[in-house]
Amino acid sequence: GAMEAIYAYEAQGDDEISIDPGDIITVIRGDDGSGWTYGECDGLKGLFPTSYCK
Repeated sequence: GAMEAIYAYEAQGDDEISIDPGDIITVIRGDDGSGWTYGECDGLKGLFPTSYCK
């Protein structure tokens, strides 16, 4: 599946990715209850806040 970012998020660590509103992120591993989803955007893979996307 995929999610669309609705808010910008700047990565805070090497395991996270930055997203901008309108970005389409391919979900690799869904949110396990932590509030984070693991996905790929623009060729980069990492965690991003699930609540920042729809």
